[in-house]
Formats: sequence, C-alpha cells, structure tokens
Amino acid sequence: MSFFGNLWTTYLYEPLINVLVWLYNGPANENIVWAVVALTLLLRILLLPLSIISEKNKAKFELMKDKFADIQKKFKNDSVQRKAEIRSLLREHKFSPWAKVVLLGIQVLVFIVLYQVFIGGVKGKISRDILYSWVEFPNVINTNFYGFNAAEKSLFWAVVVGVVLMWGVRKELKQRRGKLTKSDLYYSILFPGSVVLFLWLLPMVKSMFILTTILFSVTIAMFGRALRKPDK
Repeated sequence: MSFFGNLWTTYLYEPLINVLVWLYNGPANENIVWAVVALTLLLRILLLPLSIISEKNKAKFELMKDKFADIQKKFKNDSVQRKAEIRSLLREHKFSPWAKVVLLGIQVLVFIVLYQVFIGGVKGKISRDILYSWVEFPNVINTNFYGFNAAEKSLFWAVVVGVVLMWGVRKELKQRRGKLTKSDLYYSILFPGSVVLFLWLLPMVKSMFILTTILFSVTIAMFGRALRKPDK
C-alpha cells in the first residue's frame, strides 16, 4: 500500500468506521441510519470552531462591501494600490478568508471518507481486522429506517433534502439582499434540484448525512446569531 493509501486508511477511514460501528452498537441501538446521523453531528461539533469563524466572517464581509466598492472605483486603474488597500481593509477588520477555505476543504474530505465509511457500514463490508479492541463486531447491519432501506436509492429522502436546502438558500438570500431577484430564484431552484438528482443516484444514507448537515447549519444560524456580530 502506498504512503497516502496507508495514511488514508489508518488515520481517516479506520477511525471513522470504528466510531460508526461503536455508535451503531450502542447509542444508535443497532440502526445504521441513526449511527450515521450521530457521527455526522459529532464531526460537525468538532468543526464548530471553524464554523464560528466563518459566521463571523460573513458579518465582517457585509460591513466591508461598501468599502470594497469604493476601493474598486477609486483605484480601478491602479491594480497594485487596489490590492494593497484591500489587504489593509482585511487586516483592519481581522478578516480570515482561510477559515472558510479550510472548513470547506475538511468538509469535502469528510464527505469523501464518509462515502466509503457509510457504504461499508450499510452494506456490511466491515472487516474484523480494522475494528479496535473496544469495538464489538456487528454480525448483522440493520439498514431499515422506518420502512426505507438505507443501502438503496431513495427519491423521497433526496427530495426532502432538496426542499430543506431550497428553504435555507432562499432564507439566506433574503437576509443578505432583501427582495429576491430573478437570478436568485433560479439559483434557489436549480441548485437544490441538482442536489436532489445527485443524491438520487446514491444510497439513502448519503441523503441523511446531507440532511443532518443542513439542519445543523440552520440550527447554528438560528441560535447563534450573536456569533455573526463582528469584533470591533
């Protein structure tokens, strides 16, 4: 196995599959979907510091929008000075653009790893060899979730994700810009619609992962508006 392959398996896949199986055996009461939901929430809680920084950056960016426009207009013919003024503005407001980049990068990586973990979990492709000593090997993986099979495709749950995502997108656009434009409406329909088609091609468990992630983000936005108050 290559160095990166060993790194992926030892430090990413194996820890997550062990936590998933432990959750399945214990708190999730042998239901793989609830184990996936619990694992997703656990990971989002671990990433909460980056989420807090990202929320604060949103508020700071709103405050800087007019100043950005002024700089673009004032130094439109002087790219060197324009960049210097923008850097100065970012430092003045302690704006951390890398927080969002790192958060998105980690989420993409987690999404890829979890795809492998979830598929292995819901289809029972778990080797005894990769489980830690404190994790009991499950003889059977229960994929039933209130009449749905977590290992199979589900248009219903893909549409549920799409509806919740559309609601969230429209709410965020209205808070940011006020009245929605025609392009906003198109985006609020086409983006969730493409997500529905994508999730429809995957096992239902991925829809539950995305749905849990969206609801967690909505909860943070609803109960953590104080986090979006920029530092003075």
